[in-house]
Amino acid sequence: MDIDYTLTFIWLFAICFGIGISLFSMKKMNKDNKVKTKYDERQLKIRGDAFKLGFFSTLIANGIVMSLAASGLDKFLGMNAYFIPIFIGVVVQMSYSVFKDAYFGINNKSKNYLIFMAVIGLINFAVAILSTIRGELIEDGILQAPFLNYLCGSLFVILASELYVKSLIDKKA
Repeated sequence: MDIDYTLTFIWLFAICFGIGISLFSMKKMNKDNKVKTKYDERQLKIRGDAFKLGFFSTLIANGIVMSLAASGLDKFLGMNAYFIPIFIGVVVQMSYSVFKDAYFGINNKSKNYLIFMAVIGLINFAVAILSTIRGELIEDGILQAPFLNYLCGSLFVILASELYVKSLIDKKA
């Protein structure tokens, strides 16, 4: 098996660059200019419950993907099959946190986070759409990596929708 060191280096650089941008951005999105988000005791308890629900959702989704693999029905998903359970777990964790008022911490500038997430979502959708236009979404009947960009973009649409619904609920109460 030949290893493409150039591609490996590009991926490693991209990952490190992404982490650096994220850390820098998180500092700017918190009121105290710290990377770490602070939560009160109630939020920490709820977030623990949310992570537990997300974990079990991931396990169940993995079981479903394994069942599809055993029957050969997962071929269309390709490598994306590994990410779908993670996506489901993140959506469950995020949704539970949003509706229990534990998504944003006490030192977050929620508006800045929303803008940052909207930009990330738009970038993901743009990459996915361009890849689809170039015919890179499906090759040989198998979904390719651009599908992950659709999933990530969808994650931010789901989050924005939930935060909007939650704000309407809070205004009514």
